[in-house]
Amino acid sequence: MLKLYEETADRAVFNDRLSRCVGLIHDLSAKLLDRGNSVALDFGFWSRADRRAVIERYEARGHRVTLVYFPIAINEQLAFMRKRQETEGGLHYRFDEKTVITLNGFFEEPAGDEQAMSPAECLATLERSRQGSIGSRGR
Repeated sequence: MLKLYEETADRAVFNDRLSRCVGLIHDLSAKLLDRGNSVALDFGFWSRADRRAVIERYEARGHRVTLVYFPIAINEQLAFMRKRQETEGGLHYRFDEKTVITLNGFFEEPAGDEQAMSPAECLATLERSRQGSIGSRGR
Protein backbone atom coordinates (compact mmCIF):
# COMPACT_ATOMS: atom_id res chain seq x y z
CA MET A 1 0.00 0.00 0.00
CA LEU A 2 2.89 2.33 0.75
CA LYS A 3 4.08 1.92 -2.84
CA LEU A 4 0.84 3.53 -4.01
CA TYR A 5 0.07 6.00 -1.23
CA GLU A 6 2.00 8.02 1.28
CA GLU A 7 1.53 7.22 4.95
CA THR A 8 -1.34 8.98 6.70
CA ALA A 9 -2.50 9.30 10.29
CA ASP A 10 -6.07 10.03 9.15
CA ARG A 11 -8.01 6.80 9.75
CA ALA A 12 -10.72 7.60 7.16
CA VAL A 13 -8.08 8.22 4.48
CA PHE A 14 -6.20 5.06 5.48
CA ASN A 15 -9.38 2.95 5.31
CA ASP A 16 -10.27 4.36 1.88
CA ARG A 17 -6.80 3.57 0.55
CA LEU A 18 -6.86 0.12 2.10
CA SER A 19 -10.24 -0.58 0.52
CA ARG A 20 -8.92 0.47 -2.90
CA CYS A 21 -5.85 -1.76 -2.58
CA VAL A 22 -7.90 -4.75 -1.43
CA GLY A 23 -10.29 -4.16 -4.34
CA LEU A 24 -7.39 -4.21 -6.80
CA ILE A 25 -6.08 -7.43 -5.28
CA HIS A 26 -9.50 -9.08 -5.57
CA ASP A 27 -9.97 -7.92 -9.17
CA LEU A 28 -6.58 -9.29 -10.20
CA SER A 29 -7.10 -12.50 -8.21
CA ALA A 30 -10.45 -13.15 -9.91
CA LYS A 31 -8.87 -12.69 -13.34
CA LEU A 32 -6.04 -15.09 -12.50
CA LEU A 33 -8.41 -17.69 -11.06
CA ASP A 34 -10.72 -17.42 -14.05
CA ARG A 35 -7.71 -18.26 -16.24
CA GLY A 36 -6.95 -21.43 -14.26
CA ASN A 37 -4.21 -20.10 -11.99
CA SER A 38 -3.93 -20.51 -8.24
CA VAL A 39 -3.89 -17.50 -5.95
CA ALA A 40 -2.80 -17.09 -2.33
CA LEU A 41 -4.26 -14.10 -0.51
CA ASP A 42 -2.44 -12.98 2.60
CA PHE A 43 -3.65 -9.70 3.98
CA GLY A 44 -4.98 -10.36 7.41
CA PHE A 45 -8.47 -11.79 7.35
CA TRP A 46 -8.70 -10.67 10.95
CA SER A 47 -12.29 -11.64 11.52
CA ARG A 48 -14.48 -14.63 10.84
CA ALA A 49 -16.78 -12.31 8.86
CA ASP A 50 -13.87 -11.15 6.65
CA ARG A 51 -12.90 -14.75 5.92
CA ARG A 52 -16.49 -15.79 5.21
CA ALA A 53 -17.00 -12.86 2.81
CA VAL A 54 -13.88 -13.72 0.81
CA ILE A 55 -14.76 -17.41 0.66
CA GLU A 56 -18.28 -16.59 -0.54
CA ARG A 57 -16.93 -14.10 -3.09
CA TYR A 58 -14.72 -16.67 -4.81
CA GLU A 59 -16.96 -19.69 -4.38
CA ALA A 60 -19.75 -17.72 -6.09
CA ARG A 61 -17.44 -17.55 -9.12
CA GLY A 62 -16.99 -21.33 -9.01
CA HIS A 63 -13.57 -21.39 -7.34
CA ARG A 64 -12.53 -23.69 -4.51
CA VAL A 65 -11.16 -21.85 -1.49
CA THR A 66 -8.83 -23.27 1.12
CA LEU A 67 -8.26 -21.44 4.39
CA VAL A 68 -4.74 -21.91 5.77
CA TYR A 69 -3.96 -20.61 9.24
CA PHE A 70 -0.37 -19.79 10.19
CA PRO A 71 -0.34 -19.38 13.98
CA ILE A 72 2.73 -17.60 15.32
CA ALA A 73 3.81 -17.22 18.93
CA ILE A 74 3.97 -13.62 20.13
CA ASN A 75 7.72 -13.82 20.83
CA GLU A 76 8.36 -14.96 17.23
CA GLN A 77 6.04 -12.28 15.89
CA LEU A 78 7.82 -9.54 17.86
CA ALA A 79 11.26 -10.84 16.77
CA PHE A 80 10.14 -10.74 13.13
CA MET A 81 8.77 -7.22 13.61
CA ARG A 82 12.05 -5.99 15.16
CA LYS A 83 14.13 -7.53 12.37
CA ARG A 84 11.90 -6.08 9.66
CA GLN A 85 12.00 -2.63 11.22
CA GLU A 86 15.79 -2.71 11.49
CA THR A 87 15.98 -3.00 7.71
CA GLU A 88 16.95 0.36 6.27
CA GLY A 89 14.79 1.64 3.45
CA GLY A 90 12.14 -0.99 4.03
CA LEU A 91 8.73 0.02 2.75
CA HIS A 92 6.47 -1.08 5.59
CA TYR A 93 4.42 0.28 8.44
CA ARG A 94 6.22 0.56 11.75
CA PHE A 95 4.78 -0.80 14.98
CA ASP A 96 6.01 -1.02 18.53
CA GLU A 97 5.46 -4.06 20.76
CA LYS A 98 2.51 -2.49 22.57
CA THR A 99 0.74 -1.82 19.26
CA VAL A 100 1.33 -5.38 18.03
CA ILE A 101 -0.08 -6.81 21.25
CA THR A 102 -3.07 -4.44 21.08
CA LEU A 103 -3.77 -5.29 17.43
CA ASN A 104 -3.50 -9.02 18.16
CA GLY A 105 -6.39 -8.59 20.55
CA PHE A 106 -8.63 -7.82 17.55
CA PHE A 107 -7.70 -11.01 15.66
CA GLU A 108 -10.27 -13.81 15.70
CA GLU A 109 -8.60 -17.19 15.39
CA PRO A 110 -10.38 -19.50 12.95
CA ALA A 111 -13.08 -21.59 14.60
CA GLY A 112 -13.38 -25.34 14.03
CA ASP A 113 -16.26 -24.98 11.60
CA GLU A 114 -14.10 -22.80 9.34
CA GLN A 115 -12.01 -25.89 8.53
CA ALA A 116 -8.73 -23.99 8.45
CA MET A 117 -5.76 -26.13 7.48
CA SER A 118 -2.33 -25.90 9.01
CA PRO A 119 0.50 -25.10 6.58
CA ALA A 120 1.64 -28.74 6.80
CA GLU A 121 -1.86 -30.03 5.98
CA CYS A 122 -2.08 -27.65 3.03
CA LEU A 123 1.28 -28.74 1.65
CA ALA A 124 0.34 -32.42 2.02
CA THR A 125 -2.94 -31.79 0.19
CA LEU A 126 -1.12 -29.98 -2.62
CA GLU A 127 1.41 -32.79 -2.88
CA ARG A 128 -1.34 -35.44 -3.08
CA SER A 129 -3.08 -33.35 -5.74
CA ARG A 130 0.14 -32.98 -7.72
CA GLN A 131 0.85 -36.70 -7.53
CA GLY A 132 -2.69 -37.47 -8.62
CA SER A 133 -2.42 -35.26 -11.67
CA ILE A 134 0.94 -36.74 -12.62
CA GLY A 135 -0.46 -40.25 -12.20
CA SER A 136 -3.46 -39.47 -14.36
CA ARG A 137 -1.14 -38.52 -17.21
CA GLY A 138 0.31 -42.01 -17.21
CA ARG A 139 3.67 -41.38 -15.57
